[in-house]
Amino acid sequence: SAHWPVRGNTDQGNNHSCVVKVDDGYQSILLTGDIESPAEQKMLSHYWQHLQSTVMQVPHHGSNTSSSLALIQRVDGQVALASASRDNARRLPTWKVHQRYRQQKDQWLDPPSGTDYAGFLSKKLAHTQHAGSDFTSLVSSVVWRVGG
Repeated sequence: SAHWPVRGNTDQGNNHSCVVKVDDGYQSILLTGDIESPAEQKMLSHYWQHLQSTVMQVPHHGSNTSSSLALIQRVDGQVALASASRDNARRLPTWKVHQRYRQQKDQWLDPPSGTDYAGFLSKKLAHTQHAGSDFTSLVSSVVWRVGG
């Protein structure tokens, strides 16, 4: 289901990124695009009851302008999936954002570029209830299509 942007939203740039939740009935992933804190707060005011997810793709590659504590707590995920290439020029994800997730007890995953997301997630989520190849394949397919 799509959670952002809401109809009538006039935000531009990163805060107009699409946020989608993929749910198989057992586990879910929230794909957050490049939203920043202002969009996170607006989304929380509209969809707060629908944001809880097993996995959250870290918004805006883990920049300091995203991943508000309110969003992390509302999603209440088990896994934070960072999507930034290692040794990138902007040094993302930032240490501050990484720590914010760790303090909420999220497992931080920073897969290397070119990773097979289905295999990577199936190994990392093996300990969770209902972890299966259907979910990880679905996540891999969706992440690949949105350019993760």
